[in-house]
Amino acid sequence: MSNTDEFDYLIGMEYSELSELKELQYKSRVGLTKDDIETTSTSFVKGNNQIITSESVRIDTKSNQKVYKILDIIVLNGYYASCEGCLLSNKKNVTIKTFHPLGKTVSDSIIVAFEKNYSTGIFRSVDPNNYKLNPKSYPQKKD
Repeated sequence: MSNTDEFDYLIGMEYSELSELKELQYKSRVGLTKDDIETTSTSFVKGNNQIITSESVRIDTKSNQKVYKILDIIVLNGYYASCEGCLLSNKKNVTIKTFHPLGKTVSDSIIVAFEKNYSTGIFRSVDPNNYKLNPKSYPQKKD
């Protein structure tokens, strides 16, 4: 993980076009719509930092464009693979996002895990050992 102070200005920012985040290079975006509420998680890089956002999405009534509001961020020093849903939570409106070395998305390669609350969009660091593996996401070890 990395010091997020350099990127704290992103929290609360709204944007419609990726080009509005000039110094960040876009990598990927995943979205989820649940109960007619759309949320996204977008990955960017700047230098050696990987920035992952938690965003709420709304439609601007004047322009009819999607507006993304950054609710929280995770900043990692270096590049990692991530998986949302590879660990299962019993809590409502929560998913677990895990990070792994590139090419090693197996359960024993988890470097760090964060709980994401879909109601607030806030990330919270959690111990991945406290969650069950999603058998649909991780290859099962053969005895």
